Amino acid sequence: MLTDRVRLMRWLFPLFYFQAYLGLSVLLFFFGPWPWPVQEPESLLVFLLASQACFLVGYLAAACVPSPKGAVLDEAKVRRFFDFCLVVSLALAIPTSLARAGSAVPDILFGLSDPGQAYVDNYYRLLDGNSYVWSEYLRILLAVPVTSTFPLLVYLWGGLGWVRRLLGIVAVVFHMCVYMAIGTNKGIADVVITLPLLLVLASWSGGIRLQVFRPRYLLLFVLAFALFLGFFSAGQVGRVGGVGEAGLLPAGQVMVQADRRDGEYAQVLPPSLAITYESLTRYLGQGYYAFAVSMDLDSPSTFGFGNSMFLNRNMDALLGTHYFTENSLPSVLEQRKGWSMMMLWHSLYTWLVSDFGLGGTLFLMGFFGFLLSLGWRRCLDRQGVLWLTMAYMMLILFYYTPANNQLFQIGETTSAFVMVLLWLMLSGERIFYQRKG
Repeated sequence: MLTDRVRLMRWLFPLFYFQAYLGLSVLLFFFGPWPWPVQEPESLLVFLLASQACFLVGYLAAACVPSPKGAVLDEAKVRRFFDFCLVVSLALAIPTSLARAGSAVPDILFGLSDPGQAYVDNYYRLLDGNSYVWSEYLRILLAVPVTSTFPLLVYLWGGLGWVRRLLGIVAVVFHMCVYMAIGTNKGIADVVITLPLLLVLASWSGGIRLQVFRPRYLLLFVLAFALFLGFFSAGQVGRVGGVGEAGLLPAGQVMVQADRRDGEYAQVLPPSLAITYESLTRYLGQGYYAFAVSMDLDSPSTFGFGNSMFLNRNMDALLGTHYFTENSLPSVLEQRKGWSMMMLWHSLYTWLVSDFGLGGTLFLMGFFGFLLSLGWRRCLDRQGVLWLTMAYMMLILFYYTPANNQLFQIGETTSAFVMVLLWLMLSGERIFYQRKG
């Protein structure tokens, strides 16, 4: 039997994890290899710490929401839902590859051998038009099953037969290969960074018989992350402009250069690892810098559509204007400070402030923490299916918080978040529970 203390610590695990992660990102911003020219570092630091405090409050506030008494998942219903998710993901696999990579079978050999060139080639291919864009709209309409496939595969692994496991692996790996073929890190990163936490959740909830904190499994996680870093590093070396190799970043009106001369890391690490370290800290730091520069900018109201590139573009297309894109805070930042909206990153905060202001953004960070907390707890108690999807999306959101608004920048996950949130608010998980009596 688990003690109350063990249950409490398992529930609080994501809170400790992301507080440490976000805290590390702040330390790397202020003391890492990039000397970001922030005018008012104290104001930035106060906001970043306040954001983590709001996350803490929101996470703990979820303890006030009682769990459904006597609710037990109907495993047959859950498996049928997983089968539906699996069929949708597999059916959309080839159309998605055609839309995103330009071929039915993604050319991962080229993507692995020259990821920088693969990225550039695909960028110009998309500029010429995309005849398979309809598959992206299908993914938006079917966003819930598409987004749910991977977390459900991990969560239900122990109760799945070998056919479901194999098909699930095929769906996930194929999706990763699409991103590998175009030299982009996102598809691989989403799996690599969320898989350990999903395995922890599945293990603690009884979904798999795996002691994830044993040394051999921790070693596997480290090796997987090392492989990802190898792909990531190769992509940075090959990027146009030599940003990775030269250690330079055109930061709007200024040029920021990594501190290779005086930085101890440059004396200790071999050049390839130094580039990897600089690139990782650049990804984590440039979003904070963009937010710092934008803190004193005023932008017109975008009525809730400026915080997402997907939302502002589609609202502009619907109304035949450029208002929502041009008046989002990242766009205003580009117009006034030269920080590119498309070529450089902005933290989640920059996007949210565009619509909700500083105070509203802090409130939303608490709300997102609340959703992660409630979803994690329901899944620990084996009372969550769509709550698992929500928790998975919150993992992605908090991982990418320093760098960009990853969850809401594309239609697929924006749609999934809205639909899952509405479903949970209006209906809950009753459809997946066993009928009483």
